[in-house]
Amino acid sequence: MKRLFAVLSVLSLAILLVNCKSAEQKKRDQMAGIYRMMYQSFKGESLDTTITTGQQLKIFSGEYMMYTRFNPVDSSSSFGIGTYNTEKDTVTEHIMFTAADSVTNATTRTYSLIIKKTDSGYIQVIPRIEGNNGDVLELTEEYNEEDPGEETPLEGIWHLKKRYTINGTDTTMLPAWNQYKAYQNNHFLWGNAIEDSTGRIRTAIGFGHATVTGDGMIKESGIASSLKEVAGNDFDIKYTMDGKDKFTQHITNDDGSISVEVYERLNKNKI
Repeated sequence: MKRLFAVLSVLSLAILLVNCKSAEQKKRDQMAGIYRMMYQSFKGESLDTTITTGQQLKIFSGEYMMYTRFNPVDSSSSFGIGTYNTEKDTVTEHIMFTAADSVTNATTRTYSLIIKKTDSGYIQVIPRIEGNNGDVLELTEEYNEEDPGEETPLEGIWHLKKRYTINGTDTTMLPAWNQYKAYQNNHFLWGNAIEDSTGRIRTAIGFGHATVTGDGMIKESGIASSLKEVAGNDFDIKYTMDGKDKFTQHITNDDGSISVEVYERLNKNKI
């Protein structure tokens, strides 16, 4: 009888944990999607301005969120990556890495976003955020949800682990840089922070549509990017999966060389 009670207790605990996990996942699923920013509004004691020129795409995928932003007016670009959870009308983002032009930040920061759903997407408000001059501002952003489209085999958010080029029989390993990439429902976005030969950090981003064109093949069609060779152009990418949490992509360049990048899926337990 004691053994039966112990078994039943274990089963009850397992069922409770599954139900809790399902409830938590269900909350996150309320935000899951791809969103295009319409405007940003900053309000403070000495500032009241609205920006409509920024090209920003943001996704909520599983336990992670990622955004990329480019402003063609001043050529500034930025991106951020982190985890999130939801509770009623509040989304809490735990940002683990951001890059903005020549500045990176790997310190985890937590922001509570008040969310108001709209017919076309949502409006988010961060009541208190520090501006560049130290002022405390209220930040409001409105997003429209993008047509989700079809999934790709690379759904999720990935971190670049290795990169190299193949030119004939020669393989050249390249310096690693901090790059994240996401695929979700026919969309892709990426952001990287690269240290150039002078030691200066340069941030680049891109986003657009991703279409499966064959077995192990995806076409990326750039919509917006800080790199002029990306926006408005298509890239045929060959990829191979190594299990479900790692993939390698190959892009054949105009000179016949092949650029290779190896990615691993983000794992919350490793953050």
